[in-house]
Amino acid sequence: MRNIYFKGSIGGHAKAPVSKILRGIHARIRLTARVTSLLIVVCAAAPPAPAMDAETSMPQRSLIIGTEKSPPFAMKNPDGTWSGISMILWKRICVRLGKTYEIKEYNSVQQLLGAVANGSVDAAISAISVNSEREQRVDFSQPYFASDLGIAMRASSLATYIRIFSAMFSRTILVLLVLMMSLPLLVGAIVWLCERRCNPIHFGGHPIKGIGSGFWWAAVTMTNVGYGDKVPSGFPGRFTAVVWMFLGSIIISMFTATITSLLTVSHFKEQFINIDDLRVMDRVGTVRGTIEEDYLTSRIELFQHPLLYESIEGAMSALDKRQIDAVIYDQPILVFEAKRFYGGRMKILPLPLSVQTYAIALPYGSPLRRPINAILLSEMSNPEWQGILSLYLGRDAFHQN
Repeated sequence: MRNIYFKGSIGGHAKAPVSKILRGIHARIRLTARVTSLLIVVCAAAPPAPAMDAETSMPQRSLIIGTEKSPPFAMKNPDGTWSGISMILWKRICVRLGKTYEIKEYNSVQQLLGAVANGSVDAAISAISVNSEREQRVDFSQPYFASDLGIAMRASSLATYIRIFSAMFSRTILVLLVLMMSLPLLVGAIVWLCERRCNPIHFGGHPIKGIGSGFWWAAVTMTNVGYGDKVPSGFPGRFTAVVWMFLGSIIISMFTATITSLLTVSHFKEQFINIDDLRVMDRVGTVRGTIEEDYLTSRIELFQHPLLYESIEGAMSALDKRQIDAVIYDQPILVFEAKRFYGGRMKILPLPLSVQTYAIALPYGSPLRRPINAILLSEMSNPEWQGILSLYLGRDAFHQN
């Protein structure tokens, strides 16, 4: 066979047989085919990329939502429907998701979290606090409420009177009383020295009688009573009287301000409680299986034997019956229970030792998490949300998100 040659332009004229050129082209085609096949195999074996929009993989069925009774966040009505802060929030979320839901009730938060972990429910909402231990079992949404711990104690009018009595006769008050008695006595003695000869009718006689008259005059002058039954007549006595009038007004003002300050501080101490106050409480209760139980058992130096109850209603009832000294639990729940059942027999004080945040519990990898978080961020800035909180909790200043 006769070879055919082509002229090339690289480095001048060159000749190459056609068969050699065709073999090179076939080799390149085979290499390209092998690389393409390898890429197809790798892409087929790789896991599918997650969808950018979580809503595309949300369940098409009605959602199953777990809850447990925890007034005022989740309350079961006599007709079987649910109300409360958390349940209203969940209804608003589902409206924006365009989803329907069914509610499944559980008896405790531990059972509720277990149902979320094993996939029995799509989400759980109530008064579910977030901590590191629970985070290991289930995922959580953005927090929608936060509050301090609170402590419930019996309100006692006798204790109030004792506190006022103690403030009135504190060391500071006793020192001021001694000072207020000593100064008029000193001024009275000075006036007696100035007036005993020129004004014997008012300040004369025996030194004890004269100084007593001077003390009486100084006392009524300091208190701005001014009976006028005794009046200095000499220049030294009148000069002393003028100085004492101004000085007495200052002393009375200082005494009044000190009394007011002590009573005000005593009142505000009643509105808060600290670690030192907890040391004198032997019987403190809380609800079993809650974050509060973990807190009490971890503070052995304060609570050696905390009493555990199955519900907050049981703990509050024991407090009302004087079986325990105090109940430690989430402050908004204590406030709601005290107002609903106990009137003025209970007082709830903040216990700023641990902040509790409430969130929606979700299974790990739930497609609901991203859309729920977006809705929560929007709802938290909605004035209607603050109205819902005020409806159930009043205008108390909790750590609202």
